[in-house]
Amino acid sequence: MGKSINEVGVKDLVIAGLAIEEAIDFERQLKDAINGCDGFDPKELWRELMARKFLKPWHPHGVHQLIYYSVYHNYDESIHGPPLYWFPTPYQSRCTNLGRIMESHGPRLLGALYKDPITSFRQFHKFSVQHPEIYWSIILNELSLNFAVAPKCILDTSNKSKHGGTWLPGSALNIADCCLQSNKYLKKQDDSLAIVWHNEGCDDHKLEHMTLKQLREEVMLVANALDVIFTKGDAIAVDMPMTATAVIIYLAIILADLLLCQLLTALLQMKLQLVYVSQRQKLFLHRDAEKGEIAAERKERKEKEKGKKGKKKKKKKEEEEEGPTAIDPKLGFSISFHFPRGKQEPLILEMRLNIRVFAYGLRCECYEMR
Repeated sequence: MGKSINEVGVKDLVIAGLAIEEAIDFERQLKDAINGCDGFDPKELWRELMARKFLKPWHPHGVHQLIYYSVYHNYDESIHGPPLYWFPTPYQSRCTNLGRIMESHGPRLLGALYKDPITSFRQFHKFSVQHPEIYWSIILNELSLNFAVAPKCILDTSNKSKHGGTWLPGSALNIADCCLQSNKYLKKQDDSLAIVWHNEGCDDHKLEHMTLKQLREEVMLVANALDVIFTKGDAIAVDMPMTATAVIIYLAIILADLLLCQLLTALLQMKLQLVYVSQRQKLFLHRDAEKGEIAAERKERKEKEKGKKGKKKKKKKEEEEEGPTAIDPKLGFSISFHFPRGKQEPLILEMRLNIRVFAYGLRCECYEMR
């Protein structure tokens, strides 16, 4: 299958996407690189091509694929290992997360066998497989994962029925909390950029930014509001586009120890009234406040109900009485209970998040579905 690098010619390069003149010059440079490489070691030839910066970002992707697979034509991975694409310099290797860990712990774990991240990679990998307790303890510490309940061990292989064993048995953590905390090892400080985005329809405007500290404050504000309304373990479904606001709400739901349910796109294309939720669930709806889509939907439903009962000369008062509203300026949200006349339990529990919570001109509402 395919051709070896020596067989690649102008015709192949043109088919891959190069113009004829460019393909002729490309082939000449390729032959020079092949002739300049002692012997024919695919890894060394690819390293030489990368050192010459032979492939350019503007070359068609097909050209990149053609050269790579042709260099490694008939290459036996079982003998020589994976066909390498990138060859980092010693400096680059030390700047990677793994390289930094190897430089910090390699001499202690491997002793005199440790040289540098590239030379000692296989030895370090072997050590990590043979001593998971030591290796993963280092990794968890580097990642600054804050366990609410510490694991009993790293890997439990006592139950032979579980293939591969059980990792971190008995542990519990809140991944949103870990995400929002600063981390000196990962160079994640409070003033580090957390989200960069363009507002919808504002592609010509400058990018919006949010730091880790700002994101954490927004998430905690929403999480505190949710904590007042809901109980730990409640399931909340989300119907929102992936915006900065959605990121805040996603993280807040998890931070508040609630269950996050992502609605399928196919369901979202249907009318929400047709989506049935088992037991008592919660649903986050997201609409542009200016469009007033939710208000329009409510008005349309009311008009249909009136149409069924027939037109009446005088408008009757709403049979639904509005119950007490609890407003907490500190948290920036309000809760309204709507009681059908003659019934004790509220039919709808509605939470309106104050716009200042998000400051994006959006409205978020949460409904309890029965």
